[in-house]
Amino acid sequence: MWKHANSNTLPPKELSIFKRVVKYYDQKQYKNGLKYAKQILGNPKFAEHGETLAMKGMLLNCLGKKEESRWHIYGLIQKSDRKYDEAIKCYVQALRLDSENLQDTRYKLLMLRPSQSASWLGYAVVHHLLGNYDIALTVLNEMNKGQGDGAAGYETSELILYRAMLMMEAGKHEQALNHLNDSAKDIVDIDSLLELKTKILIHMGNLEEAKVNAWELVDRNTDNLLHIELLCRANSVDSENVDVSTRKHTFEEILERYPTARLARRRVLELYSGMHWCYLVYLALGAQFTVHLDNYLKQHLRKGSPPLFIQLKKLWFDPEKLKTLETLLNDYRRNMELYQSLQSDPIIEEPPSTTVWLNYLFAQFLNFSGRYQEALDLVDSQLSATPTLVDFYVLKADIYNTAGDVITASRWMEEAQSLDTADRYINARCTKFMVQAHRLDDAIAMASKFTRGNTSALEYLSEMQCMWFLIESARTLKRLSKIGESLKLCHEVEQHYRNILDDQLDFHSYCLRKGTLRAYIETVRLEDRLRDHPSYFDVAHLAIKIYLQLHARPLGTDGDRSGGDQSNITTSEAKKLRNKQRKAARRAEAEAARARAEQERREQAIRSRQPAGDETDPDRLTNPANGLDPYALARPADPLEEACKFLRPLIDLSPKRIEVHCLAYEIYERKGKWLLMLRAIKHGKRLPDSSNHPWFHECCIRFLCKLRSSADRLQDPTDSPVYRIVMCELPVLFDGWSSSAGSFPSVLNEEFIARNANSFPHLFRGVLSRCIIDPANRKEHLSHLPQPTETLRNVDWETCAESLQLLKTAYINPQLGEIDASVINEFRVICAKRFPMANAFLTEQELDALRSKMVADGAATAVSGVYVSFNATDSRDDSGVRMFEANQLVDPMEKLTVSNEKLMNGEVSSDKQDDLEPQSCRVQSVGQVSPSVNEATAAGFFY
Repeated sequence: MWKHANSNTLPPKELSIFKRVVKYYDQKQYKNGLKYAKQILGNPKFAEHGETLAMKGMLLNCLGKKEESRWHIYGLIQKSDRKYDEAIKCYVQALRLDSENLQDTRYKLLMLRPSQSASWLGYAVVHHLLGNYDIALTVLNEMNKGQGDGAAGYETSELILYRAMLMMEAGKHEQALNHLNDSAKDIVDIDSLLELKTKILIHMGNLEEAKVNAWELVDRNTDNLLHIELLCRANSVDSENVDVSTRKHTFEEILERYPTARLARRRVLELYSGMHWCYLVYLALGAQFTVHLDNYLKQHLRKGSPPLFIQLKKLWFDPEKLKTLETLLNDYRRNMELYQSLQSDPIIEEPPSTTVWLNYLFAQFLNFSGRYQEALDLVDSQLSATPTLVDFYVLKADIYNTAGDVITASRWMEEAQSLDTADRYINARCTKFMVQAHRLDDAIAMASKFTRGNTSALEYLSEMQCMWFLIESARTLKRLSKIGESLKLCHEVEQHYRNILDDQLDFHSYCLRKGTLRAYIETVRLEDRLRDHPSYFDVAHLAIKIYLQLHARPLGTDGDRSGGDQSNITTSEAKKLRNKQRKAARRAEAEAARARAEQERREQAIRSRQPAGDETDPDRLTNPANGLDPYALARPADPLEEACKFLRPLIDLSPKRIEVHCLAYEIYERKGKWLLMLRAIKHGKRLPDSSNHPWFHECCIRFLCKLRSSADRLQDPTDSPVYRIVMCELPVLFDGWSSSAGSFPSVLNEEFIARNANSFPHLFRGVLSRCIIDPANRKEHLSHLPQPTETLRNVDWETCAESLQLLKTAYINPQLGEIDASVINEFRVICAKRFPMANAFLTEQELDALRSKMVADGAATAVSGVYVSFNATDSRDDSGVRMFEANQLVDPMEKLTVSNEKLMNGEVSSDKQDDLEPQSCRVQSVGQVSPSVNEATAAGFFY
């Protein structure tokens, strides 16, 4: 039976050893067989060889070590499934049964082979991460006794700095400082040496010497924020809490020594606060701020700096500073018109480019202030004078995007990209705008201009872990009701994070061998909090929302949209549909397993025929979808359990985000887990100002109302411990709580509304909470929904679009239920009047009209000089708009010819305009609109 063992993946030497293992097994020489099996597995290249591992397990079983073989092999299985906690338990159990295992004798190996520095360093790093600093230092000292420090070089330098880092974390600052001073001649990384010495001196309180080292760092790089921060701490009496006056004095010292230091000059502007305890001091600070801002703006306007507004964006959230900026810009524009100078001095004449960048900065200011039409008029005026300046096309697209018109924004960003096809940044922005405008195919085609030629753009972007593209695409697919495809991208992003964690194992042996221990320690610590990254929160938030939607309305079996019209579905029908869905999911899972097995069989056959010198990437043989089936993903057996998989990392790593606890409550409320619901409320209450968070407030109201309606079921005659725990915690969480006061939720909600009477999102959630508290009068409460007027705070089109989506998806809320379509449409009309440019509040017909207008106006506004010329065979509809096949990019291309016509001020001559259409608009005709977009709009998923 062993003659046909498949061991083709082993090279000749190991293959002969493997045959010997099989031979010893057949001859019942189990100890010898186990010896040679360990010899193969001892090679890192073959440590995961499946058949050798299986032979080892069988040999251990035959030797009577049944428990060890089971636990060891089971641990390998858990490790392959990325269940690392379970794998560790299995390995510990196996080691308990066989303490002489190789993995448990690392310390003995150090004693037997003291010349291998990697083993010593690995042992030291382990104790460092465990917090055993003294043991780690002892290991390094013992290594030096046997090996010495070695020749001076980078590895020696890194080892010295790592030992100093260990001493610092152990609190041995004086010892670390002496170590650095004694070994300074062998350190090649001078910046790291000075940074460590400065930190140590600050901890020791030797601020004068720390100041000397900090100035050395600033002299080496005046725009390094860490160096400037160390200098501020060295100048402060309290090095842990540096006050504003100390920072201001430090920045002024840097500017006195280095007048062109950009970071210090910008930090000085940020230090001036719009509020102060003394009005006279406030006036003085305001005057100083105006002088500093005036000098800073003039310097960069004359130089021509496009990112000037972005550099100072932190300042503009202060209304007083924003008003100062407007005053200065209006003065500049008036002086340029009268004197051709930024100041009222006709002697100093500015270069012509100053006017261009002044208009650019002023248009950015208007866009930030919400004066979109004024900003567009200014940009159009400038483009009439400089029609080929790419920055203004990008700015025009940004203005439309900020105003909510993503369709027009994508068109103007595409025009900017056509003017500078080699700019990767503009290409990425254009791709993002196209995705947001539901032009997914065009976005992939645009991104393919900067991808490798031997892979598709989508595969390349996924392979390069381009998180923003995957997340934006997932959001768009959700709006288009393509739930399965959206979930597939969410799982791909989650897979990328798992791959990043797995990849850290590749750095382990490399860093120990090269001696880059400080970077390795920081990398390991980063991996511990990896999923605290904002991109993971975004994708987890999206995935959880989708799974909550699937829990409320499971999809059918005929496509993603089959579950779209289930507004009147009952609870029993939903349960039956979920049972049917589980069966379909099991069938799909079985089919996927068979497909994967067949794929693996084909891959194995390809590898067996592959020549030794062929370097074909084995990953190319696999399915680019990574085994993720959109159909199966959209029909999970338990949507809430799938949502929990995304939630758990957020609870562990992002507990300071109030939204995490809101998501936790949403899931656990549907699961009926009272203690977990209580935990979410309790953790949320610990965060500052959580009682004024709209979403969290609604969760609290729902918890109290659910408790009120379920009190009889919870209060078991045997004195339920769950009920006792909940009732014990409520007085701590809510001031004024009384178990006998049934009106407490209403009182709490009215207090919330009164505290936030001027905030639109707070009032909106407050009204929805009234509907939950008093469902009998829900229609009356909904008639008092707040309107997005200018008198309220926090009113923008994104907030209103989110509020509109809350009304459309109210059926997801188990205590709110579906809201009448007339209420939703009335609110949409009000928002459309308040934000006329935002696509989120347009109807299907209005969106089609917008696309038609975009195509009709395109010929007169495109400036790229490249046009698509139509042949006589091209058709038009009744309105004169040229027709394309739906959801295709001008296919077939043989119908089109490219024409280069000379432009005058960005326009084609009048006799050419009827036959030419700008290249930037050729994919945006009405006929190209996918039916799926219209269906999604009607279903309420468009924005």
